[in-house]
Amino acid sequence: MSREKLQQYDIAEHRKRAEQVWAEKLYWQGLYDDAYAYAIPYRKPAKTTQGQSRVDNLFDDTAISSTFHGAGQLKEDLFPSGEAWFTLAPGPISKAIARRDQGNGVEFSRQLQGIADQVTPFFQTGEFDQATTEYCIDLYAGTGVLLPIPTGDPNNPVGFVAVPQSEVACEVDAYGKTSALYWKKMLSRRQIKTAYPKGNFPKEFEEKLSKAETADEKIEICQDYVKRPDNKRRPWALIVYIGDSKEPIVSETYRTQPIVVSRYHRVPGEAYGRGPILNALPAIKTLNKAQELTLKATAIKMLGIWGYRPGGAFNPDAARLAPGQFWPMNSTGGVMGPDVFRLDQSAGDIQVGNLVSQDLRQRIQVALHDERLPEKGATPISASEVAARMARVKTNYIGAFGRMVHETIPVLVPRVMEILYDEGLLNTELKPDALFVNIRVLSPLAAAMRADRLRPFMEYLQLLMALQQNPARFVKLDGKLDAIAEDMNIEPEFRVTVEERVAIDQELQRQQARAAVTQALVNKPEIVADAMGANQAPAPAP
Repeated sequence: MSREKLQQYDIAEHRKRAEQVWAEKLYWQGLYDDAYAYAIPYRKPAKTTQGQSRVDNLFDDTAISSTFHGAGQLKEDLFPSGEAWFTLAPGPISKAIARRDQGNGVEFSRQLQGIADQVTPFFQTGEFDQATTEYCIDLYAGTGVLLPIPTGDPNNPVGFVAVPQSEVACEVDAYGKTSALYWKKMLSRRQIKTAYPKGNFPKEFEEKLSKAETADEKIEICQDYVKRPDNKRRPWALIVYIGDSKEPIVSETYRTQPIVVSRYHRVPGEAYGRGPILNALPAIKTLNKAQELTLKATAIKMLGIWGYRPGGAFNPDAARLAPGQFWPMNSTGGVMGPDVFRLDQSAGDIQVGNLVSQDLRQRIQVALHDERLPEKGATPISASEVAARMARVKTNYIGAFGRMVHETIPVLVPRVMEILYDEGLLNTELKPDALFVNIRVLSPLAAAMRADRLRPFMEYLQLLMALQQNPARFVKLDGKLDAIAEDMNIEPEFRVTVEERVAIDQELQRQQARAAVTQALVNKPEIVADAMGANQAPAPAP
């Protein structure tokens, strides 16, 4: 199925809208620049020479190391490598229909599981793992953007791209939901033509593309995804344009949201998120400055600052405060003093700086959810402190987990399903929603959260047993156990339907009846003898 084109789109009006959103992005640029400069220096794109060093002003790598570790753990909690991290399950209306029909919905769950099994392998690729890792790193700053794309390759029909945060500007509606995303990128004309081979390019573009000296010249391309509330069937549109083109070179519409935009924490009224790096930024900056001063103090203590008497007046404006420096002075002591002597005899103890830095490192690691234990040789911490740190990190992490799951997985999975359906690799145009078909997250942290919801029920059962009460008198166990099995992600193929359960109960009753008869015959052998005698024919007369 080919994608529908967007008809009669006012590109001039769209440019004005995009320019306004990009102007609002400037309010955030400085804040995100600090986050990337101190914690993700090599993730921040720049229009400078490739291979440029970006750590010359960094003196401590705690924030960098903890960011990569925490983002890697977040990736595994959202998208465990090599595992199925989602499934399709009946929604509340589907469950209500199943209960009305005296069933438990297992057969429908099996059908949905079969569809999920067809989609899952397309997420278990190295490209997806790489893209989601980069996406989680950006998410640690506050906002992550992930783009599933159709590749046209039969061996790998779905590709994934983590769009750098500095290349996008987000727009939200009145309720804080993403309504548009504007993506600017510098690409060569040859790359643009490869990405959109059937695009409607201006004549000037085609002419420069045909020349070797201008084909690889990089120009700005805008790829904007806009939601259209007036179209319910295909509410999202892609508008691609370059330079001052009068019309889009590509325009397509989609049934699902084509790009994932997630915020770690979001303040009401703000289009961008605030991640753990922004929360820890004061401590990160303080630690960087404390480490810089500690290193300078150490260098001065090792090399010293020396003074000498050249016979002229000391000029403080020309004196440089740095290790190993010689200051010209008019006098270096009594009776003019020695020709050369060391000035910093009472240099401060640098251990105070080390103690301050150690406390700051621990605070940064907690803020960035780096729960690794100290390395060998470090000051050991107590078991209670380890447990408290782990519990605190998990609690803080769960606070943002719901938002990240809501803004990521319900967008990502339907979009990939749409791509597979358009490519003829999925035979159903199923669109998950909140009523009929749900996307159930199977990540480890989501499973732990569901287990917490089951704890009150288990405690209630234990209370009934402690009071020597039959739980079946107080709880509809069949229905509740079905709900628990679904909540604990027990595969539908291993669960029984209501019809199968009735057949099992009937078979158990027959087995119990046969066992009772057998036991009665064993306890009263005369009954067996009489039964055997009655069955024997009388002996013939002699």
